[in-house]
Amino acid sequence: MTGRPCPAPRGEVTAPATSGYHPPMTGQGPEPAIAGRAQLVYPTPPEHVRRGGLRGALRLFGPGAIIASVTIGSGETLFSSRAGAIFGYALLWFIALCILCKLVQVYTAARYLVLTGEHPMGAWARFPGPRGWFPAGFGLLSILCYPFWLGGLAMMLGTAINWIVGLDHAEPQLQRLYAQCFGTATLVLAVVLTLVQPYAVLEKAQMAIVALLILVILAALVVTPVPWCQVLVSTFWVRIPGYAGWMRQLHPDIVARETVVLSMGIFMGAIGGGPYDYLGYLSLFREKGWGGLGAGQALEDHRLPPVIDQTAANLAAGRQWLRAPVVDVFAGFLCVAVFAMAFNILGAAILHPKHVVPKEFALLTPQVEFLTQFGAGFKYLYQVGIFMAFWGTIYGAFEVYSRTAYECARPLWAGVRHAPYTKFRLPVCLYAGIGGIILMWTVESPVDIVKPAALIGTITCGIWCFAMIWADRTSLPRPLRMNAAWAVLNLVAGAILVAFGLRAIVDYGQDLCGG
Repeated sequence: MTGRPCPAPRGEVTAPATSGYHPPMTGQGPEPAIAGRAQLVYPTPPEHVRRGGLRGALRLFGPGAIIASVTIGSGETLFSSRAGAIFGYALLWFIALCILCKLVQVYTAARYLVLTGEHPMGAWARFPGPRGWFPAGFGLLSILCYPFWLGGLAMMLGTAINWIVGLDHAEPQLQRLYAQCFGTATLVLAVVLTLVQPYAVLEKAQMAIVALLILVILAALVVTPVPWCQVLVSTFWVRIPGYAGWMRQLHPDIVARETVVLSMGIFMGAIGGGPYDYLGYLSLFREKGWGGLGAGQALEDHRLPPVIDQTAANLAAGRQWLRAPVVDVFAGFLCVAVFAMAFNILGAAILHPKHVVPKEFALLTPQVEFLTQFGAGFKYLYQVGIFMAFWGTIYGAFEVYSRTAYECARPLWAGVRHAPYTKFRLPVCLYAGIGGIILMWTVESPVDIVKPAALIGTITCGIWCFAMIWADRTSLPRPLRMNAAWAVLNLVAGAILVAFGLRAIVDYGQDLCGG
């Protein structure tokens, strides 16, 4: 059999043989499952997608608000300000690099999902080798990280609640006990709400949380004396700083346990989230029905790529639908960038000159100076903002993690493809919640809890970039594939993430071994 396109079902249009896109064939004739498959025809994009404008963009922004809220709790609120306090403005370029790498990673996956109606996990199930080995291994690494993030985040929030209610002057052991109790209560409440809430409620709540936090942090940034010329230079001046002398004198524990590269690797994994967040984020697109997701043609067998109708009108409709992931992904990462850069600048401007570093039971309290410069009463606004930041992260994480587990299992078991993702909520919530509670009660430092997950996330983000190029080139028709620039960006982003992650893991292993 030659590479001719398979006969289309009656009433469907056959793809042109000259397009360079041919469904897979065997040497004995067309696969039965392909011969009877309808080609994907996109629904007509609604007016707010076709015509654009600010109002249309606001209607498209939704899942991005959830992923922004889920990731800003630790990556931006804690680790960005901590990096600013330790290194001053020297890592602003690194923040920009991290966000750019992850934006490339997520957008190329989002465009694939909208164009094909197939989650990238489905495409990755077709990797050469044993069936489903890549989504199984990749999914396992992602799911293993759930308890680490939730346990660490809940413990961080617990220490903040200690401060909010006035328990931060107790003995260290009592402070830890109170924080563990508050963190446990937070996880239990988040699980209960996740099991009973509809998606629309979550989306609206997270959009409100993100809007509140952006207003608060931008207000603090406006009145803070900041050397903006130095900020601009540091954003483009690539260098790896060293620990200052005062760090070795005042915080020898941090210097001894974290090399600069390890600190940057943890930061890279925390900022903007990781695959455990992004796999679930992409699943939220199913609620929107954008592009191929709204075509009404569920892909039942992930052993075969989608077959897209390549008439000019359908290709044009597919390109119009790409505006949805552009708006949602870029707006979400813009929120992340604003938070990360703002907290880093504030940490460098306010905490760094005073040699104050967030750690132990004061992970979030030093940052109150970001707002008390307005007046003592703004302490309460900061307390509300910081509580909402971490609560929003934990609140949204259970929903996102449930969807991540669902998308990991979907290409591996046919029964899952016919089941609603909500069936994954209870087991995932119990696993992540109970695992997080166990880690919170057995590991003293919340930063130590999240370290393994952050480092795993950095490497798997890089692997994702490489895998996305393969999925794009093997599953999309030539007219809809990402262009050469996006392919190169994926290669560069993947190489940076993997290289930094591997080096940081080496340093982490040496620290664990006492080296």
